[in-house]
Amino acid sequence: AQAALTGPVVRDDAETVARHLRALRNDEATRRLYLLLARDTLALAGVTGREGVATLLGAAGRGTDQPRHATSRHASAASRATAALGHLGATA
Repeated sequence: AQAALTGPVVRDDAETVARHLRALRNDEATRRLYLLLARDTLALAGVTGREGVATLLGAAGRGTDQPRHATSRHASAASRATAALGHLGATA
């Protein structure tokens, strides 16, 4: 799964992530979903080499570089994403 990850979080492109968050400042539900997905991406990819984005996301020092059990990690991420989509009136 880690090899398939792409995007500004994986590239440690904190400037782009910050720009995305600024663009979403007036849409709190979508901003929360973006943060949830960005933090889960960071957890999957690992913080090492992505300290700029980790700091921006508030993830630095929270142990997101430590592997978690894959099943619980994916179930937890899926559950949070489904809840966030439901809040937006969408379905997974």
